[in-house]
Amino acid sequence: MSVPVAQNRAWPGSTTGFVMSGVTYVAVADIAWQYGYRIHEEAVTGSNDPYLGTGVFHGELSIDGIGSSDSRWEGLANVVSGIVPTFGITWQGRDQEGIGASGNRTWTISGKASEFGVRNDRDNLVKIHAKFTMVTAPTVVQS
Repeated sequence: MSVPVAQNRAWPGSTTGFVMSGVTYVAVADIAWQYGYRIHEEAVTGSNDPYLGTGVFHGELSIDGIGSSDSRWEGLANVVSGIVPTFGITWQGRDQEGIGASGNRTWTISGKASEFGVRNDRDNLVKIHAKFTMVTAPTVVQS
């Protein structure tokens, strides 16, 4: 890994474009996510080593943002006909060198909201927190 030498250079992903359900949000502060496949062990006769099988996919996404007029996330947690709707999320970490540079990556996820919260503090700052369960593994495209 090389260390940037130019003063105006930033690490990839330090400038992020965030789009949820087709709406671009500029006030997203933190995005944390993890996913994987649950592994199950099965004993194998005549061996000390178990068989490790790939289980079901599970992923979670947590987003914290600053409230603004475009932060209408509360509708994502509303139940429609007894079911929480599935929606799409994309975000792009952009290398400071510009769009299309080899460091740019666009992540795409679909999921369902499992938690939503709003915090209003005494300084009139509105903070929004949302947690999602991923429906499928994320895809990534590098440009």
